Amino acid sequence: MKNKIYSYFLSEFLSIFIVILLTLTFIAWVVQAVNYLEFVTEDGHSFGVYFLYSLLSLPKITAKLLPFVYFVSLFTILLNFEKNNELIIYWCAGINKITFTNQIIKISILFTIFQILFSSILVPYTQDKARSFLRSSDIDMLPSLIKEKEFIDTVEDLTIFVDSSNQDGEMKNIFLKDLSGNKTIFAKKGIINKKKIDIYNQGKMYRDFTYIDDIVDGINALINKAPNMKQLGKIKNDSLSPVAPFRILNIGNTRKVYLLDFINALEKELGTKAIRNYMPMQKGDVKITLSDTTLLKKLTGYNPKTNYKIGIKKFLKWYLSYYNK
Repeated sequence: MKNKIYSYFLSEFLSIFIVILLTLTFIAWVVQAVNYLEFVTEDGHSFGVYFLYSLLSLPKITAKLLPFVYFVSLFTILLNFEKNNELIIYWCAGINKITFTNQIIKISILFTIFQILFSSILVPYTQDKARSFLRSSDIDMLPSLIKEKEFIDTVEDLTIFVDSSNQDGEMKNIFLKDLSGNKTIFAKKGIINKKKIDIYNQGKMYRDFTYIDDIVDGINALINKAPNMKQLGKIKNDSLSPVAPFRILNIGNTRKVYLLDFINALEKELGTKAIRNYMPMQKGDVKITLSDTTLLKKLTGYNPKTNYKIGIKKFLKWYLSYYNK
């Protein structure tokens, strides 16, 4: 009998709780979604990105409303039970007030545990997914974040300061602090380029990227390896000409790299997302290129050492230092 009474109380409480929670969450979400319209009107993001970002804000809104809705629901159910004289049935059934209060405390403890798990697991996950939709959007949101004479740290591990900017987007006296790589960059002027990059065959291609140092090492090793007609026929698959002392050699990294992996690595080092324009395969293009340096290795012992990720880091370090002089 007591179990049925407790089950009835719990079912009535949950009914009120769910109705109030859904109603308030929907109202708060609509208000929040209206505020997010600037993603479309000002920043230029698509309605798809706007909708997904707004939708993923629901758990955060719900988490904030949970404690308030719980106490309102509890107060409402107790008030209704008192008004309808249903609590008298509880006392007549042998349930004393202390036991009844203990049951409410147990429900409150379970609710608190649920709220902690909800707020610490689901909310951070959905917020991270929401931010990832903005980061991967075709429109770079960085220009809309930058304000003159203000330190902006909205982007994770990056602080930006711009002294002034004009209508063409040109900025002057730019300060960048990259906390992830502990790098500080200062530039007298600059501009944010929103130009899209064309990625053919949707990026499903492999290329053999070779760092300049490895190219130089290979060429330097060949300086004292001038072709000699006496070598004709002595090296397997040699490209030595039988008419004149010259040969054709292939030089490269000898490792194929997935094009999208290369772009992702470049984005990671730059701390920004490229505006990608996926294109079909070009006529005459090939999906995979890979250098064969067997002959070069036989002649010089050539062995490229620079991984493409390290090469990207070195190139960006040189590029930024050279153009920020």
